[in-house]
Amino acid sequence: GLGGLVLLLWAGMAVGIHTTTVTETIPAPTIRIPFTMIELPLGTAEPTKHSFPMSDEVAWQTFGPAVFSLFVFGFFLLGLATLMSSWDRYRWRTVGLVVAIYVVQLIVFGLGKAADRLAWLRGYSFFNCYRPQKQIQEVIQGGLWAPWRFTSPDSDSWYGPGVYPAILLCGGIIFFAVAIWIFRRRDLPAPL
Repeated sequence: GLGGLVLLLWAGMAVGIHTTTVTETIPAPTIRIPFTMIELPLGTAEPTKHSFPMSDEVAWQTFGPAVFSLFVFGFFLLGLATLMSSWDRYRWRTVGLVVAIYVVQLIVFGLGKAADRLAWLRGYSFFNCYRPQKQIQEVIQGGLWAPWRFTSPDSDSWYGPGVYPAILLCGGIIFFAVAIWIFRRRDLPAPL
């Protein structure tokens, strides 16, 4: 179901890109007076409008790695919810626990982004691994295969952008494996 949802999202983006027409307004030429903020028009020409299909500027394939990031983020959360559900009897308590974990992680991540001196908090949140904008930026700068690198070509870090979805995917697989192990060893409670 999760895979189908993200594929439908990607298909919807592709349809939107191919069916949208963008109108760009090109301002009339002006000249700026030096050392001031005053701009004088060069002639009496009106701004011109230029329409073109969005597909001329945006490729739907650019969003593939970001859609995959959404899938692995959902897979991670699904694994977490399955793990919590495997040892609890009541659905309300499981949902409450998963939502509480989600909210705490979101707050930790938000605090880490709010101030430079709290930036270390981002490393303690699974939201730090969900970086669709970074994946899209990598596609724009390095091509369709750039976001899948596990090593980085620059000296900023030793790992590449492909590590983040891999962490979420491995985390989800571990959560599912532990949930299966717990569920197989546990007695099912009598129905109420």
